[in-house]
Amino acid sequence: MSNEIISFLTGVAEADGAIDEREEMAIERVSTIFLTVNSFSTTVSEGAKAGMEGLNRQRQSALSGIAAGIQASKKSFGSLGQKSKTVFFGLGRKKNASTPKVPPQKSPRP
Repeated sequence: MSNEIISFLTGVAEADGAIDEREEMAIERVSTIFLTVNSFSTTVSEGAKAGMEGLNRQRQSALSGIAAGIQASKKSFGSLGQKSKTVFFGLGRKKNASTPKVPPQKSPRP
């Protein structure tokens, strides 16, 4: 876009048939400003790109940490579930073992 503006200004300066020194200096200043701004824009966009890449790496690291935490929690809960089954099974066996077995009573025949 800056090239189009410089071309337009050059065309306006040439409209009278010749470019004088003041017009040439003005076009040169505008061109220098565009070069400076474009250089600054490139630097800013490269910095922003590098910043986004850094954020992306941090996001990936955080997601990996969360996934590892979830896996560890699943293992812990699975182990807890297995332990509680064993405990409850043991309680059930102890209760049954301590209860005396009474043979079923036969009802009298009429």
